[in-house]
Amino acid sequence: MEKINNKGYMLVEIIVASTIAMVIAYFLINVTIKIKDSNTDAYIDTILLTDKMIMTSQIMNDVINYDILKVETTTNSVSITYNIDSRETTKTLSYDKNTKTLSYGDYKKKFNDKLNVNNINIEKNTTNGYLKIKIPAYTLYSDFDYGLDLFIVYD
Repeated sequence: MEKINNKGYMLVEIIVASTIAMVIAYFLINVTIKIKDSNTDAYIDTILLTDKMIMTSQIMNDVINYDILKVETTTNSVSITYNIDSRETTKTLSYDKNTKTLSYGDYKKKFNDKLNVNNINIEKNTTNGYLKIKIPAYTLYSDFDYGLDLFIVYD
């Protein structure tokens, strides 16, 4: 009677089982990381949409309720001078890349480090009296633009 070598079969079974276990562990860790990142991104998305609405609301409230006397632009900011209660009041919309802070008047918002914010794009048309302001903002996992995109008509 021939003797069967059980040690060889057992060694092959251990190697196959270990490989399968490592592949499953890698897959589960990868899925967990993706779920965590997408949940974090959804949370940041919600915060950004809220901040965008607050900032847009403040700017448009000023534009609708007060007379615009003057608009001055630089590469990184827009200064709008309003007639508020018979006084000239200037509010500046700007973004500081170093501190990742967007500000307008008294409102300041420091953005999360997971947010990519590009430069302010300003188009001032003095002939037709309008101002286009665009501040693109993107999260790491989304290509949706959460930035400000304003169109302001002035005299």
